[in-house]
This record gives sequence, structure tokens and C-alpha cells, in this order.
Amino acid sequence: MLVCFAFLPVDAGQAADQPAGATADRSGTGFLKPRLAKRKKTRAVSRLAPVISGSAIVVPRLSLPARPQAVSATVGLLQQPVTPPPTRDPGKLRKITTISPFHDYSPLGQARVSRTPQEAGLGDAKFPGRAFQSRIYHWKPSDLYHFPLYFEDPTLERYGHTHHRLLQPFVSATRFGTQLIGLPYQMTIDPIRKKTYTLGWYRPGEPAPMQYYQVPWNTAAAMAQGGVMTGLFFLIP
Repeated sequence: MLVCFAFLPVDAGQAADQPAGATADRSGTGFLKPRLAKRKKTRAVSRLAPVISGSAIVVPRLSLPARPQAVSATVGLLQQPVTPPPTRDPGKLRKITTISPFHDYSPLGQARVSRTPQEAGLGDAKFPGRAFQSRIYHWKPSDLYHFPLYFEDPTLERYGHTHHRLLQPFVSATRFGTQLIGLPYQMTIDPIRKKTYTLGWYRPGEPAPMQYYQVPWNTAAAMAQGGVMTGLFFLIP
């Protein structure tokens, strides 16, 4: 490529007075008039603009931000709310009125699993009878024994037969007083160290009828009871 340069006559004084960057004006007949060159407006070039290097175009690589590092577990633990330690001061404990007294209450808020299956209705239909083979069950009482119970009420304590709730206290008090007075009679029939077994009573679960147990007659026991009562009569003034 050939470049041609043209030289025009310019006054040395005027050329010296021209400021830097001035260009010549071709208007007029005399020497060229100095004129300031207009500055071109420059725009910010994008960082991604291609750079010309020889005959090849080089595109700069986009600088991506660094990959975020994993947050350590300690930072996550610090951001969690701190649970206060359990208090041992009785004044700071929860009131009993704030506790739900229900059968399905759970302190952890988890639903409880029922341990018993739900009952299903059997309906009103009659079930046909089944012929089971009869078996004989031999019951044997336990080998445990106890000493005589002189103030026992078998009708009430063993079988649960009671009188009216207003009458029962007086019946029990009368029975206790009679047994206390006749204690020598009972101790003669059943000595203190006599072994007593459960054989002869109704077993648990069997229908026990209401019965009145009479006092068995014993001549030796009657004489012992009379002697004790006579001695107490002369002993106590």
C-alpha cells in the first residue's frame, strides 16, 4: 500500500501559533487558517470486545466468579436457635394445669399407636352351637397357708356381698365387736399357729351365693370363754 503526502506552504509564524491538534482550513485564498480539531466522542468499549492481533481475532475469556465454597457445619449450628437447658428450679417448672390430662397425650407431640385392636360389632345374628368335647378339670389349691384370721368377714371380703351403703358400716362394726368379745372362743377352736388353707372356699370367678355362717359349737371353747369373762369381771374393779 502506497501512502502519498502533500506538503502545502504554510507561514512559519502562523504554524507556530497553532495549538496542538490544530488542522489547516482550506477556505480562502491565502495561507491556511488554523482550526482546532473536533474531539470525537468515545464510548466505553465492552470488555468482551474482540482484540485484533494480526489476522486472527482473539476473544477474551469471560472471568466467572469463583465457585462458592460449602458452608461449614459449624456455621449452620450457630444459626440454629439455642435450646435452653432444662431447669431444676421448682418455681420455673410448668404448672400442672398446663399439662393435657388426656389418655393420648404425648410430650413429644407424636401420635400414639393403639396397642389394642378396635372392637368390631358382632351383630345380632345367632351363632350355631359347636359340639366341644367335654373335659374334666382337676383343680388343686395352692400349697400356701396362713394363720387364722379372727376378724375376717368372708361374705364381704371374699365374695363381695354388701348391705345398703348406710347400713353396711353398722353391720361391720357389730361383727367386729362380737368377734372381739368372743376372741377366747375363736382362739380355742383355731389356735394361733394353726395352718389354714384356701380349700373349702369358692374359687375366684365362681358364683358364690349369699350365706350366713354360724358359729360352730365347741364345749372346750365355751369353757375357755366363760373362764376369761369371769376373770375379767373380778380383775377389773
